Amino acid sequence: MPVPNSIILTWARNILDALGAPPTPANMTIMAGWIVGEHGWNWDGTGNNPMNTTWNMQAPGEHSINSVHVQAYPTAQVGLQATLNTLQQPEYAPLVQALQAGDPNAFWSSDGEKALATWGGSASYPSYLKSVVDSVSGIPSQYLAAGTVATLPSVSVQSVLNDLKAGAQSLADVLGLKQFLTGGNSQDLLIGAAIGILILVLVAEGVENV
Repeated sequence: MPVPNSIILTWARNILDALGAPPTPANMTIMAGWIVGEHGWNWDGTGNNPMNTTWNMQAPGEHSINSVHVQAYPTAQVGLQATLNTLQQPEYAPLVQALQAGDPNAFWSSDGEKALATWGGSASYPSYLKSVVDSVSGIPSQYLAAGTVATLPSVSVQSVLNDLKAGAQSLADVLGLKQFLTGGNSQDLLIGAAIGILILVLVAEGVENV
């Protein structure tokens, strides 16, 4: 019986945490299996949409990927919030309440199956999903209640720029360049200085390797 990959498991753990549901073996098995049911066993996190929700966050870079308007989100955090927003709709209350109670029997109850049919848009979706969830096994301990909280990766352009600015600031301080960076936007100048120095270092390394 397959073990979901680390990306699927990380998403499953973070969704449970966002819902206030305990990451018990049963809950992790259900949530990881649900993601597998939506994407297959080899999902690599593309689109930051583990549950294939159509919730429109109106985020920059967000876009629809198919005719039913399943969304692709720009970051994991946006995708997690969209997933949370969707699951918190009244029609899915039996599922969320079952997860929060750590009660798999309630999840697969008649009310739960009705909610799953709504989610999947088909009366056969609950039985399909149950077969997928039943095939999940071997949830690693770090994703469970006693383990370390898994953190979703999120790399945005702005975060990279912020890191670069901080690094450039430190580099300018170390090299005593800051006093020469007068006029214009100091942050842009710092970034430019850092990039220039990086290019010089790479060129020097290239010369040494010739």
